[in-house]
Amino acid sequence: MDKDKEGEIYRSDLYVVSREGGGRVIRLRRTNSPMNDDGLAEIERWYERLFPAFVRPRYGLLLDSREAPLIEDPALEQRMFDTGTRLFAGFSRGAILVGTAEGKLQASLLSRSRGITVPVFSREEDALEFLVDGIPVSRKL
Repeated sequence: MDKDKEGEIYRSDLYVVSREGGGRVIRLRRTNSPMNDDGLAEIERWYERLFPAFVRPRYGLLLDSREAPLIEDPALEQRMFDTGTRLFAGFSRGAILVGTAEGKLQASLLSRSRGITVPVFSREEDALEFLVDGIPVSRKL
């Protein structure tokens, strides 16, 4: 995999995965399609294939949920959080990008209640800066 190449690398009804920031940031963008269990399993399979554990430290991961509908089913919300926790594992840094105050509150509460620290941003520029600055210089080359 060419780690410096930017652009889209995966697309489905639920997700668009792309490389940005000089190839150092992986963006997982949720679409506005409602989430389901099949979609959670799908993204985990693709992430294992595209980003096995040994390559993850080279990248920051941005979960862009600005288009995603809010989840009102507590059981699905828990399964989504569990999947997200596994997806963030091993990346140099992680961040969540939200579009509303309600989304920021939901993401922050879920993270804190599960003992996970993933910063939540409402400004894309801030999230990308946080991610790129967190990758050691040796990995930026």
